[in-house]
Amino acid sequence: MASPHRALLAACCALAALAACANGFAVERSSSDNIDLQIVGGHDAQPKQFPHQVSMQRGFLWYDADPVHICGGSLIAAQWVLTAAHCTYGVPDSAVRTEVVLGITDLYNEGAGAQRIVVRRQVPHVRYNPTANNGVGPYDISLLQLSAPATLNEWVKLVALPAAAAVPADGSSAILSGWGSTSQDGDYPIMPERLQTAEFPVVSYAKCRSYISQVSPNEYNPLADTNLCVGPLDKTGLSSCSGDSGGPLVQRRPDGSLVQVGVVSWGLKNCASFPYPSVFTRVSAYIDWIAAQQKSASA
Repeated sequence: MASPHRALLAACCALAALAACANGFAVERSSSDNIDLQIVGGHDAQPKQFPHQVSMQRGFLWYDADPVHICGGSLIAAQWVLTAAHCTYGVPDSAVRTEVVLGITDLYNEGAGAQRIVVRRQVPHVRYNPTANNGVGPYDISLLQLSAPATLNEWVKLVALPAAAAVPADGSSAILSGWGSTSQDGDYPIMPERLQTAEFPVVSYAKCRSYISQVSPNEYNPLADTNLCVGPLDKTGLSSCSGDSGGPLVQRRPDGSLVQVGVVSWGLKNCASFPYPSVFTRVSAYIDWIAAQQKSASA
């Protein structure tokens, strides 16, 4: 029924250096045999449109491999990136070089605004369980502490976080950005060079949980009240089901600024072909946890 998003699964697994140890990025629920990796109905983002957007990249040290994009993320403080916990499991830190790239819309043509910074420390939520239910569940949130602070400018900016426990209203609009694929060629997703974006309606927890139970009545429903769902549930042709793992879901405030309300977590199989919800970690449920990790690191 459900699977963690793996935005560059096919591309990463095609690399021998990554395939050897990529179990943290290749997990599927046993009942899922057809994973769509698409931001369906989206379009190219404009330069500087999402200056908080981060590309999390990883390369294996023993192959001296260049880092490749594995997950999305967002810059929430000059030295801190927010992403998903399932993006930080599966490979020991001693075996890889993990970096973030900021200030870009094109993965392969970084441009003058790009900043590349090594990750000093990965901080997944201690209660996240990567083995239970194939990692689909609550606490799918992680912080990356950078080795140096990002330089904030017109290309690189922080995204605001919501008030603790604030829940986006049912039917309100949310915006996703990421490098999830835009189309499918057989078994392999076609990965975009340009950052993609699309807008989706928020679905309440009660509606989302009920809908998932209806479409998969014989399976465990992993939706938690700390998740956030988006639709639409009444039509196909628009789906966030496989936006970048760890990537940001934001809402626009009345003053035009953006606030991050979700982190890409998981979705249902065949979600590009059916009106299934896409599931995010709700950021407001973890505001105190984020603050505690940052305070602990500075102590």
